[in-house]
Amino acid sequence: MWDDEGRPFNMAVTSTMLDFNSTAVRVRPGSPGEPPAVEPVPPVDGSMPLRNLARTVAADTPEDDLRPLRVRRAPGQPTVIITGDLRAGADPAVLKVTPHRPGTWVGEVLRGLFAAREIPLAAVVPLDDAQLSSALLNVIATHTGPPMSETLRHFNNASENVVGEALLLHLSTGAGADAAAAPDAAGEPDTPLRPAAWAAGADRISDWLVDEAGLAPEAFRLVDGSGVSRYNLLSADALTSLLITMQSHPDADTFAAALPTWNVRVGVVEEAAADGEPAPLLEPRVRGKSGGMRGVQSHAGYLQTHDGRTLVVAYLVNGYVSNHKPARALRDDIWSLLVRYAD
Repeated sequence: MWDDEGRPFNMAVTSTMLDFNSTAVRVRPGSPGEPPAVEPVPPVDGSMPLRNLARTVAADTPEDDLRPLRVRRAPGQPTVIITGDLRAGADPAVLKVTPHRPGTWVGEVLRGLFAAREIPLAAVVPLDDAQLSSALLNVIATHTGPPMSETLRHFNNASENVVGEALLLHLSTGAGADAAAAPDAAGEPDTPLRPAAWAAGADRISDWLVDEAGLAPEAFRLVDGSGVSRYNLLSADALTSLLITMQSHPDADTFAAALPTWNVRVGVVEEAAADGEPAPLLEPRVRGKSGGMRGVQSHAGYLQTHDGRTLVVAYLVNGYVSNHKPARALRDDIWSLLVRYAD
């Protein structure tokens, strides 16, 4: 949403992307009382101006007296603001942020890379459609990305939101549909692909969830591919219904393999930890996907019980103003109870 603009998980989606349209600021401590040195990583000229409000403090400054080192960018603004404290002599800190205009930022990064290798760049010359399809244009390199199974695994395990957005926009063009998959005699799809649009992608996925997965239309609302928008709404019942459907889907194994594995507390180890507190005994018994924003914590997936059964579990908490720790602790407690579940 707009109030999360600039945060690394809320990067923009553009036709040309670099590092998932996420960049960073490196902060190096100076002398106590002086501002630390800051620089964009990778270096750019003017697309990401920095406003340094951070300070270097004495090396022995107590932890409780340190202001957290943070980087932020106000909605709709290019300037990145750095605040907080860094101890003198500390290692440099690297803080992630998203650029205001990713297209301009990508251009500056690429121009810098070319310049560093002394590769001259000609002036930008606009081309019309005929010129773009001309035989005068030569392919100098091609790149084949990973299979969808690996893409989904990265999407779920790294929570790389832009992957979800790109997949939704890809689906919005009609790619993968039966009509678009059948080429004509010239090798072109009978049905031309449409321009990418969020609403069309969300509608296509929503139709599948209703028509194929059997979800009730009133049980969810989907508006993007990552879940970052707070206009997305769904119920625990919708999540469990989808997970049950996917167990018998032809791609069930690929779907399950793409889900991260989570440890569940199943007891305590016999030997106490160094501080005398009992150490939890953990076992990997959940495959699922988590999600969270300010005031939101959720998880849905499959849990293996001690007696070998698979339970489908969805956990949604929202509307709180504290940090995520209590919501996550409650989730962990529920998992610990469910692994011992028996009829």
